[in-house]
Amino acid sequence: MSRNGIHAQRWGWDGKNEATFAGITGVPYDPANNYAEFYGGVIRASSTTFHNNRLSAEILGYPFPNSSNFSFCNFTRDVPTTTPSVNGDEGVNIFNTNGVSFSDCNFFRHGARGITAGDAAITVRSSDFRGLFHGVLVGSGSMPTGTVGIGLGSDQFANDFVENEYGVFSNGIHQLDVLLNNFEDNRTAGVRVAGETNYRIGDNNFSGNATGVELLNTTPAFGQYVYCGVHSGDDYAIMVRGQCNGMTFEDNEFNTQIGDVWLRPDNGTPGEISFDQGLQGNPVYNLFSEQESINDIIASLDPSEARFFNYYPGISNEGPVVNARLIPDCDINDPCVVTHQFFNHPVQAGFADDCLNLIHGLENPCLERACLDSVRNSLMWLQ
Repeated sequence: MSRNGIHAQRWGWDGKNEATFAGITGVPYDPANNYAEFYGGVIRASSTTFHNNRLSAEILGYPFPNSSNFSFCNFTRDVPTTTPSVNGDEGVNIFNTNGVSFSDCNFFRHGARGITAGDAAITVRSSDFRGLFHGVLVGSGSMPTGTVGIGLGSDQFANDFVENEYGVFSNGIHQLDVLLNNFEDNRTAGVRVAGETNYRIGDNNFSGNATGVELLNTTPAFGQYVYCGVHSGDDYAIMVRGQCNGMTFEDNEFNTQIGDVWLRPDNGTPGEISFDQGLQGNPVYNLFSEQESINDIIASLDPSEARFFNYYPGISNEGPVVNARLIPDCDINDPCVVTHQFFNHPVQAGFADDCLNLIHGLENPCLERACLDSVRNSLMWLQ
């Protein structure tokens, strides 16, 4: 019995039946039949169980669009790994090929990684990752890749990442889209993005994670957005380490245990995000944590470089508590516990909340005493 499951040859493999694989290994092949290099191929697996494998499937370099797909597959083991490790069992490894997709698959307690993709563009949807060190690990060396899509921005395609060390772990890929997924109780981070990367992390639900989104030296790439996330009970919602100067965040709802958006140095490099969050005529909307003990924005920056946070001042029919949550601390003049260089600027502009579903005062005029009292209280909060 091989230690591995399926190895994609040049020609490929189809599996469409209910089956349990405990070891099938293909033969490395090259066009000259010299067996000098590995060449990938196509694997199509549907309703298949990969059981007790050290590595269940592997797809190596393939120069054409790769139509490999795994649907309704289970990656399991008899004895669950109680402590996930980077050296544990693996589900599927993919290298130097674009187009492989996963849908409706379960990766349960394999130990190390559910899916690993190196220099490869993949799509993952409607799948469940539990008890792993890395749910999905993606990275790029020297060659650019296409888009790595985790979830497709629709409820029916949402992935679940539960009780992993990291849900999604990315290092230096061309484009990462993490759209409309669920991240729960991941021990280090739900999503971690490191190295120069363009990314969209949006419409995700985070609950009980040590950190919802961790960013590490993603500059100088631009097109870096964290938006429409709901953070319920994470220790930190967004943790920025080192230079992430292209990053903007908006339309997020924070209810964290320690901090909403924290900036930290990395090896002496200050933690930084985009110079301005929002613009004078185009503010950003976020609902920061309600508790007074939670510090919303804390920056460890060079004191000679001020940053500006342009926010909507929060005059709506939502009431004073919600309106106050639109206003971030820490302003540069607030008594926060860590050095910070943000000036908060209230910006009057057309109300343009995209996904917080707030009720705007001008669209819903006050006609009752209770509403007028709410607006009066909101104005007092702003003074």
